[in-house]
Amino acid sequence: MPIAVHRSNRTECLVEALASFLAGPTGDPFAADAVVVHSKGLERYLQHELAQRLGVCANVAFPFPQQLLGQVQRAALGDVLGWTRDALVWALLDALADRATLEHPAMAPLRAWLAVDALAGDRRRMELVHQLASMFERYAVYRPELVATWTDPGADPGWEPVLWRAVARRVDGADPGATALRLEEALRAGHALPGVPGRVAFFSVGTLPPLTLRLVDALSACREVCLFLLSPGRTAGEHPLLSSLGKLARELGQGVLAQSPRVVDTFKAPDPSTVLGALQHDLLAGAAVRRPLPDDPSIRLHACHGRARQVQVLRDELLWLLDTVPGLEPRDIVVMAPDIEVFAPLVHATFSDGAVDWHERNRHAGGLPRIPFRVADRGWHRQNAVAHLLLGVLDLVDSRRTASSLLDLAELPPVQAHFGFTPDDLPTLREWVVHAGVRWGADAEHRVGHGLPDDDAYTWRFGLDRLLLGQAMAADDLVLIGSRWWASWGATSGRCSRVSSTSWSRSSRRSLRWTVRAPRPSGGMRCSRCSGSWWLSTRAAHGSSARWSRSSGRLPRATSAETSTAGVCPCGSPSASECRIQAPASWLEG
Repeated sequence: MPIAVHRSNRTECLVEALASFLAGPTGDPFAADAVVVHSKGLERYLQHELAQRLGVCANVAFPFPQQLLGQVQRAALGDVLGWTRDALVWALLDALADRATLEHPAMAPLRAWLAVDALAGDRRRMELVHQLASMFERYAVYRPELVATWTDPGADPGWEPVLWRAVARRVDGADPGATALRLEEALRAGHALPGVPGRVAFFSVGTLPPLTLRLVDALSACREVCLFLLSPGRTAGEHPLLSSLGKLARELGQGVLAQSPRVVDTFKAPDPSTVLGALQHDLLAGAAVRRPLPDDPSIRLHACHGRARQVQVLRDELLWLLDTVPGLEPRDIVVMAPDIEVFAPLVHATFSDGAVDWHERNRHAGGLPRIPFRVADRGWHRQNAVAHLLLGVLDLVDSRRTASSLLDLAELPPVQAHFGFTPDDLPTLREWVVHAGVRWGADAEHRVGHGLPDDDAYTWRFGLDRLLLGQAMAADDLVLIGSRWWASWGATSGRCSRVSSTSWSRSSRRSLRWTVRAPRPSGGMRCSRCSGSWWLSTRAAHGSSARWSRSSGRLPRATSAETSTAGVCPCGSPSASECRIQAPASWLEG
């Protein structure tokens, strides 16, 4: 029996047809049905709509296309050893490591690409094999006849056939294209399919490769198969939107019509009295019609200054729609985004912020209600906090280890549980990192690996030293440790300022400021008597001298704007290092 095809420009019409298809009698009342979908969001929508129309939605599986075809393949051919993405990646790595393969004359483009950055050779090689694995998978699915010719060494002189043959020698089993051709022959021969549902529906699947569509057509020889296609127009037409955005749907529709003459159309003409209705009317007709557009809010464009603002405007628009459109419920709304991974945290933060729950919105008229929502189609590593943490830690190996990347990991629940802090501690932790001056890099050696000088300035080592010194030093201490001057900014706040050859300002009740003009001391700045760090004393220009006052932080009054300083260890051993401090004379005593 050929495939039955239902087409419509309205999703609700397709759902009605699907409900009628599933409500029909079957030979086995306990047999499961399969409705193939392209996303989990569509699965949840169909479960709710079918339950509304049939009273219950039970014993219906919602697999993805490849999951269903995998089940059919195991039923028809058994456990066939085929190519997997992981096996393909390792085979490509081994093939590129083979001197005979890589030095083949046709492999010159790949050799040139790998030689661009010798320092990042392993990383570039890994990026390359992942791209090649994806490309070879698409070749096998979309161009199986072309791939079949690559087994002949004299067929094509390009690098793809050379690499394909090298991979085929290293991977057990047949490639996906060859396995699909075997499966098609078995299905058309009427092979038994134990465990495969007797009725299979493909609902609003955006695209199917030609080889997959042939397998679906072959499956219809032994199973009842029905396709439900959402199409904005009856024909391809000349509308600009259909020409630019509807290529995949148009190719799928043409392929389905070539396979089956059983087509049922349930198109509904939209009302052109609104902007959205006028656009839908033109899409259905397949041609753009110039007409004066009514002033209505059916299509609205918002210019926002950032992603966070986009989500805030979205929430306000949804609240307005839910208040003004009769019968509209949150479950009737679908929000689509180009990259849901980017917007998901913003959606959680914005939509969870409200004074009252949605079901209590009418009892508390003055409070902002929390709109119920669910973010679908996220990657598994984003939904699993442990997997997210593991991948994040692995990414740190070759990364710059920026402050933001580690603080993002600190927000994950496993990290908070292990180190014993709560989400309320995150602002304090972030403030410490910012004030400690951490920007990126683990230490000086890590920065050298990124082609920078051997200096740990603004690294994690630098910032942690500042935090520890801030706790260990008394207030208003100025200390020379190694080759750097350090000044306490208050031990209670855990912050410390580094004194360098640039401007340094100290914030206190008298707002004293100094500028160190001399270069920093070099070499091992340790006391020869006790190996301790030096403390700073001052010597005024008019000859008087005094220890640095830890309590008031004031320098003695001087008639000159310059004072010379010498490092003096607490044990009394003087040093020969000096630095020059320049400041207005009126500032020296506060």
